[in-house]
Amino acid sequence: MHRRNLLLAIAVFAIWGCTERRITELPARDTKTENFVYLSEGTFMLNGEEWFPLMLNYKTEVRNSVVFPVSYYGEGATFVENFRKISGWGFNTLRICMDVMSDDVDTTVLFPSLEKMMDTAQMCGFKVM
Repeated sequence: MHRRNLLLAIAVFAIWGCTERRITELPARDTKTENFVYLSEGTFMLNGEEWFPLMLNYKTEVRNSVVFPVSYYGEGATFVENFRKISGWGFNTLRICMDVMSDDVDTTVLFPSLEKMMDTAQMCGFKVM
């Protein structure tokens, strides 16, 4: 009986703890920043106007610490070619998915490569997640 009461007390405190801790006020953000996507009363906003993200998962792979489009997107296809094609389908947001990398990735090469890919996506009109 003692063990059952103890388990019941733990369950009650766990449920109470999860329901009582609520964020009542979010920290203020500078929503006037150009091209910054934010939520306002449950609506995505961009530059002060309602915005709807239509997102596509875009897979990449890392070879010799450099980011490339996965090969099944077409041998030799570039990010610019792929991004323009995807933009033509009506998407405005990309979620970049990377294949698992090994421990020997050189981040001094990888990070500039990622930055270049993200800059290319933004140049083609995408928001990047």
